[in-house]
Amino acid sequence: MPEGGPEEAVSDALLDSIAAARVGGDFWGHHVRGVKLVVQAGIAIPPERLSGLEAGQAVVMGGAPSVELAPYARELPGPCDPWALVEEAEAVQARADDDVAIVAVLLGVPVLGPDFQPIDPRHLKEVARNRLSQACYRDCFTGEEADIGQAVRQLAEWRALFSANRGISAASGMAWWKRDVMRIFLWDGLRSPPFVKARQGLDRALREKGALAVWPSRVPASTADAAAEQGTPLIRVEDGFLRSRGLGAALHPPGSIVADHSGIYYDARVGSDLETILATHDFPAELVERAGRLRSRICAAGSRNMARARAR
Repeated sequence: MPEGGPEEAVSDALLDSIAAARVGGDFWGHHVRGVKLVVQAGIAIPPERLSGLEAGQAVVMGGAPSVELAPYARELPGPCDPWALVEEAEAVQARADDDVAIVAVLLGVPVLGPDFQPIDPRHLKEVARNRLSQACYRDCFTGEEADIGQAVRQLAEWRALFSANRGISAASGMAWWKRDVMRIFLWDGLRSPPFVKARQGLDRALREKGALAVWPSRVPASTADAAAEQGTPLIRVEDGFLRSRGLGAALHPPGSIVADHSGIYYDARVGSDLETILATHDFPAELVERAGRLRSRICAAGSRNMARARAR
């Protein structure tokens, strides 16, 4: 988001929507839990302020811990989701214009400045408004200008996709010619699951306490029972509604997939995520209009399945 765009008013409701969506910073990063103190690099912490901390309950953002803080600090594994990092903290020590201070105020976590004095949340929210309003936003698909709300909604959708994929330990039964796109579809923000045989996938998922993604028709019929017996969640994957021409016989990868955590849409014997969505979710007018635009675009492009429906 380049600097220098026209300023846009940032309301409290918009700040609340950012906090609810938890987007901003490296939100796709590692989830680090159990942190009580978050410190911006370069801020010295007197020993008396570390009373009550246990080893691993402090982190330093953007640098190495001081000598005093080192016994209590844990090393971060790489890019970290600041929302997960800050939400359990008792305090954040940072400058008012630092990203972690903005995340903290949006989550309601107290922020102390370099002088160890509390920073007024109203001031921090004003800093957040200025930061947000001074940036330019563009639609990542069209390149056209967008407003902050559009950017937040798009990032929220991506976060939801990453979150749904987080915890997939392995994938089994994926045809070799689909694996490149499967790596993209099943990416969790940091990694894609390895492709292994079903038995190896079950073993890996058990060790990691994760889930196994499978292509149902390409794994042994006993896989579902084995997963249930060991308590491993099974995610069933199939080609989605948007398909490339030549899918299957011509070995063209799919344009979309379904990753179902409860069943699969074509099996009426059990429920599916699709059934749950249709039965329980609201469909506001804005979403219906968006779906209509998407349908028109798919038909105009002659994509698989929709093109057939149009021909009828």
